[in-house]
Amino acid sequence: MIATEPRMMLAAKLESTEGTVNAPAGSDADNLIYDVSGWDPDIAQFMRKPLANDQSPYSSIPGTRKASLTFKVEVKGSGAAGTAPKIGKLIKLAGYGETVVGGTSVTYDPISVAIPTATLDFYTLPESGNALRFRIKGARVSACQVVGKVGEAVLIQMTVSGVYDSVADATQLTASGLETTLPPALLSAAFAVHSYAHKIAGFTIDEGLRGVYREDINLAAGVLSYLITGREPKLTFDPEQELVATHDYYGILLAGTLSTLTVAIGATVGNICTITGPKVQYLSVKPGKRGELAIFTVDAALRRSAGNDHLKFAFT
Repeated sequence: MIATEPRMMLAAKLESTEGTVNAPAGSDADNLIYDVSGWDPDIAQFMRKPLANDQSPYSSIPGTRKASLTFKVEVKGSGAAGTAPKIGKLIKLAGYGETVVGGTSVTYDPISVAIPTATLDFYTLPESGNALRFRIKGARVSACQVVGKVGEAVLIQMTVSGVYDSVADATQLTASGLETTLPPALLSAAFAVHSYAHKIAGFTIDEGLRGVYREDINLAAGVLSYLITGREPKLTFDPEQELVATHDYYGILLAGTLSTLTVAIGATVGNICTITGPKVQYLSVKPGKRGELAIFTVDAALRRSAGNDHLKFAFT
């Protein structure tokens, strides 16, 4: 693991062939990143423990090469309705397909097959002044959380997992693809679940992704890519307590009632992201406090309607 420091850059480029490097350029360094918790290489070691007449250990053998990187990115639009946002390629890596309607919208819906992979280059500038490039290929998102807090930009925290490719000295890229739009603050969000506008300070949507590494003895790394195999998406939010007559949290929980989720991020055309879910089901409702306010902590599942539709991102 490496600690976060301010001189860092991430460039990501979708791969034409799964697990084959598609080297990112400066135009691919097009998302600002926050809170990098580390490049985490996982080089397996076969520990050799043959029988011997002494206690000195034998050398191990390096094996499969895996790696992951965790970071946060801003939720914001491209600035033009119908033009895909730069964050779109990262959303695709979490198992979403992209639909573009020119001049109108770009939407992202869950998919189960043909999820793309990417090559990611993560750059740091040590005190020596030389750039280090950490490269992952065959990468997909292995963990994904959308975190919204009142008055702040909405961020998506992602862990991207794939094949360890290399660590090398390199010239830092000159980013040329950054959007000029500012991320909207989470205000006037029209947040509603079960057709009720809850009074909340924030929410978290967790995709609950499951996955495996595609191992292959014919490859030098022993691994082709990371594969998403399933998900258990959930929503957590913190509403003020209400009377049963206003919103019956426990009645809805006990009945297993399904209803919708809507939250709108931003209000300027070209920089609006509306997140919707067709079937939300309360899983637990627990009393608590937020400062001097009595609240509930609500955990809910995001369920299917027709399939591959538990959550949608629409940029307009």
